[in-house]
Amino acid sequence: MQLYKDYIKEREEMDILEKEYGFCTYKIINDYIYLADIYIKKDQRRKNLASLFINEVEEIGKLNKCNFILGGFCLDTNNWSTGKALLKNNGFIYFKKQKRTNMIYTVKEL
Repeated sequence: MQLYKDYIKEREEMDILEKEYGFCTYKIINDYIYLADIYIKKDQRRKNLASLFINEVEEIGKLNKCNFILGGFCLDTNNWSTGKALLKNNGFIYFKKQKRTNMIYTVKEL
């Protein structure tokens, strides 16, 4: 997946963590780290693997002196409630809704 890693870095200025079961993308912006996407292969879901990605991104944020982590989910996507539950179960709280993109953003102090 090196090509995708290069692409996402060039296009979105995001970094990617990749494991055999999935990947996540994130970006450090000033004093926070933004968790953009988490994808887990279908046969590996419901094993708490997405939480492992969140934990790893939190650690990257702490190493980079970030004060909080920002995550979100789009109400227009399939299974948005799964993303909402994942963030809530990992200690994120409601931050704001962006009406233009139908995104709900959540935040957690580091």
